[in-house]
Amino acid sequence: NLKAAKVAGLCALASAALVAAAFVAAAAGLVGASALGASAATAGVVSIAPGSQSARIGDTVTITVSATGMREVALYEFAIKYDPKLLEYVDRTDLGFLNTTGRQANCPAPTVDAVGGTVLIACGSISAGATPTAPSGDADLARVRFKAVGNGTSDLVFTITELRDWDAVHCCGTPLDVKEAAVAVGAASAPPPPLPPTPIPDPARRVLPTP
Repeated sequence: NLKAAKVAGLCALASAALVAAAFVAAAAGLVGASALGASAATAGVVSIAPGSQSARIGDTVTITVSATGMREVALYEFAIKYDPKLLEYVDRTDLGFLNTTGRQANCPAPTVDAVGGTVLIACGSISAGATPTAPSGDADLARVRFKAVGNGTSDLVFTITELRDWDAVHCCGTPLDVKEAAVAVGAASAPPPPLPPTPIPDPARRVLPTP
């Protein structure tokens, strides 16, 4: 059964082998936002917010990946490319959208290419089947944190964006519209200067009043 095979394949997102394979393809530029599935009439929008921000070396940079126009989404997958000389991936937090209708999402650990500067993030509830109905609407999907490690401006761009329904079909249009971001990293803050010493009166030098 071709449909069952497709669903079973995407359920295997939890396995490190499939996630790693998708990641390698993304890093090589072989997989794009429309690499799989048929197009739909209306495209959803996947965005990174804030669209721009500033940081200093050592700061934590936090972004939120959101989507609008979602229709019964049971799986999201995206890869974000960044400049590894300026940013270092820290962690990802799923924000629970896929669970909002009672489904149980599986979010495998992200696959990170720290040298090339790409992180692949996926979360899905395809194995739950058609019921309960997967959620629709506009929502924040994940929060991603980086550490600023070098001076300059790093773009944050998508190399994969996937939104799929429980049957592993593109649910929100292909290619998805995307809104990407950039982070400007400046020099580390200089430590504040030391406070000047507080003068302490010398009791021996006090002038006593004349009786």
